[in-house]
Amino acid sequence: MLAAAFLALANFSPPPFGPCDSPLVGGHTGAPGETSCTGCHGGTANTGPGSLALTLSDTTLLYSPGETFDATVVMKQVGRDKFGFVGLALKDAGNTTIGTFTIDDMVRTRTFNDGPRKYVSHTPCGADATPPDSLSWTFH
Repeated sequence: MLAAAFLALANFSPPPFGPCDSPLVGGHTGAPGETSCTGCHGGTANTGPGSLALTLSDTTLLYSPGETFDATVVMKQVGRDKFGFVGLALKDAGNTTIGTFTIDDMVRTRTFNDGPRKYVSHTPCGADATPPDSLSWTFH
């Protein structure tokens, strides 16, 4: 009976804190050594006629230590009302994480670590496009 109680507790996970929370799972960016978003979501990633754009506030793409970039991800596809992204910044051939992410919109975006890698992504509530057809997220 004690073993059954232990197994029940070992498999218990507390409910999310709110409607915009879900497990923080790294390793799904499609970066070297990672799977894509299909590791959690069904279907095939990026199969539609939609578009994805990443813009940075510093268009020279030259980094100076301590510099902060504003980044915006924009996804578009007519008739879609759900979009999502997850990203990380890697440097050199060793694919080590560089820098950190900060966010202003904590309902629609979040940051988290998975091992040594640091990520930025949408939240479940940040995936809803109202009106449909496009969605964007900005982070630093």
